[in-house]
Amino acid sequence: MSALDLAERLIAAGIPVVVVKPTRIKGKVRDIPPPGWNKITAEECDLSGFRPGKDALAIVGGHGLDAVDVDTKANGSVDHLPPFKHYGVTRTPSGGEHYIVPSSGLGKITPLETPLGFVGDYVGGRPDGTGRLLLYLPGSVRGKYPDGGYVEEVPWRVEDCLSADPDPDLVEALENAGGAREDGPRYEYDGPQREAALGVHPLAAEAIAEQLARLDMCTALGWDGPHWDDTTFAVACELVEYANSGWTGYSQEDALGDFLEHAPTDEEFGPREHDQKWASAVKKVGSGGKRPQSTPAEDFAEPLDQEDDPLFDATPTLAHVRQAAHSRMVSAPALLCYVLGRVLAEVEPNVSLPPVIGSRAALNIGIAVVGESGAGKSALLNVSRDLMGLEGAWQEDVERAIGSGEGLVQSFLRWDPKTKSNVLIDEARRILTVDEVDSLGATQGRNGSTIAPTIRTAVTGGPLGQENATADRKRHVRAGSYRLILLLGVQPTRSGTLLNDADAGTPQRLVWVKATDPSIPANVPDWPGPLMWHMPALADEIDYPDHIKDEVRKARLRQARGGHGADSSEGHKLLTRLKVATALALLHGDASITNEWWCLAGLVVDASMSVQEECRRAVAEKTVQQRRSAGRLDAVRQEGAAEYRDEKEIQGAVAIWRTVNKHAHSDKNGNDQTHDADEGCTDRCVSRALRNFSARKEIREAAIDHAVDASWITDHRGRWLPGDSRPAETHPRKK
Repeated sequence: MSALDLAERLIAAGIPVVVVKPTRIKGKVRDIPPPGWNKITAEECDLSGFRPGKDALAIVGGHGLDAVDVDTKANGSVDHLPPFKHYGVTRTPSGGEHYIVPSSGLGKITPLETPLGFVGDYVGGRPDGTGRLLLYLPGSVRGKYPDGGYVEEVPWRVEDCLSADPDPDLVEALENAGGAREDGPRYEYDGPQREAALGVHPLAAEAIAEQLARLDMCTALGWDGPHWDDTTFAVACELVEYANSGWTGYSQEDALGDFLEHAPTDEEFGPREHDQKWASAVKKVGSGGKRPQSTPAEDFAEPLDQEDDPLFDATPTLAHVRQAAHSRMVSAPALLCYVLGRVLAEVEPNVSLPPVIGSRAALNIGIAVVGESGAGKSALLNVSRDLMGLEGAWQEDVERAIGSGEGLVQSFLRWDPKTKSNVLIDEARRILTVDEVDSLGATQGRNGSTIAPTIRTAVTGGPLGQENATADRKRHVRAGSYRLILLLGVQPTRSGTLLNDADAGTPQRLVWVKATDPSIPANVPDWPGPLMWHMPALADEIDYPDHIKDEVRKARLRQARGGHGADSSEGHKLLTRLKVATALALLHGDASITNEWWCLAGLVVDASMSVQEECRRAVAEKTVQQRRSAGRLDAVRQEGAAEYRDEKEIQGAVAIWRTVNKHAHSDKNGNDQTHDADEGCTDRCVSRALRNFSARKEIREAAIDHAVDASWITDHRGRWLPGDSRPAETHPRKK
């Protein structure tokens, strides 16, 4: 019998059956029943929208048929209940079992545990319509389990079940059931008082359950105070949000009760801390009333035909940016970076990040869009302008194209005929574009002018220009007086202009993003319209949680102490992440950085580092190809000597990297290693690395230069430590 045939048979017997459709919610596929499913009657059932093989069919519990849901995957067993009479068994996609029984009049019991051990759940429902769960029919396929369906293991005897009385032994066991799973989140079932949230929208109920499970997991894993602090506050904020949304049916009292019931507790983290976290969440989110204009679809649901993406599936706003990008056939990550840049361009120059280390940090940012010529880099500017709803006049006032470091500085200045000098412009904010950043590299050899230091200083909000010039040529912009968003076009093989300044931190201060996007669909979506965005009210500083400040301080401490394991670029990366988190927060109307924006910013920065590494490899490969080509041309005149030498240089560079990497991960080893691992290799180590090369004296310096250029090794106070990259033919060291 098909699922649809069984459903029609059940409806005829007075048992409601609903169509459950797969829906993507915050990046995950959920199986969502229709609104009001728990109160539906058999006469109101409509199966016309059922799609075999895509949708599922489910019974609403408590209308004559209930089920004991045995979760064998979590070591649940039917043997932990007394023997009871059942009227059919369904095998679930996860390997569990559903035992069909007459309705007991009891509500749902989840999880179900007896003194003998954990069982699973009880799918029931009370006559008044409360306490109901869904029971999937055999033959159904759920979006959550695309590779398997529900199988009728023992045929259902619907009529026999409806005419039978509940098994008294089973009912008694259910009435006394409760407890917790031994190896998972702990719950206690106390009967009706656990049904305070019954009437909650099923979509909200599922999301709320996920948040409460985070609290339970704190207890299960035995996390320490800082982790408990972060988790409890984040969950409290989520629960307050659900309570403030009109569609959820979830009250402030419900939310507070659930929070206090599930919050982790130990000797140092108890009721006082729980109250503090809840009060902070209410203050943060706001306690004021319902928002009936909010709907489940608006808050959570997204089209199922999109690929999972932890970044763009995180919020409706980010999904909006992705659709806009794909509708105009440009890279979604690149468009997002441009949008974030435009958001920061709206921030007054006096607004900054707090002085956690050193002075206040400016919210200036640089974005390096990587792609070959014609990859759509120029189109991003126009699409981001349309998405933000900006007019052409705004472009003329703020947006500029520059061709040199001097041009960057001059963009913030105007000539004052009264003082006969360059002075700062009003509203000193600029979105400056460079189509191809390598074109600026030529300025590095002209009169000492360099673009990389200028970029590095500009994105940190430092002082720009020079004082030692005549009045008409003097260009000086005071630190913290300007807002700069720098948009750089970068071809992978020509990215050395920026990458070669890695020791000074230039590449780490930029957000690197690809101009291409493999996720652009063949069926182009419609233009979603501009974002309805407004800048929230801002203080002079964008604050962020203490645990993030601690992370920044610890990174600085590692750098200050030096030694092996210290990453000189870590501080730059964290500052870039804070700027991205700020932009994400402002884009979503939040005036401060929360854990959510910090985590999403981490995804952006991680992707940035990957793009950076791809550029390094492209530069290194180009260097090799150029040297080999030169060697081949030289070989006509010098019998291949240059090519041979070039290959030996590369082999020497690999040998040097192997020695440096080995010594950085091992203790002193006789004559082969005479220094501690964190001290770095000496010239003696390099000499020993090249001892088997016949022309070691001739290739030594070139081999070292190649290893440095490819970021295989790095100079640390005259010694050598492993760099950010490694030769392509090698594999990470197994520790």
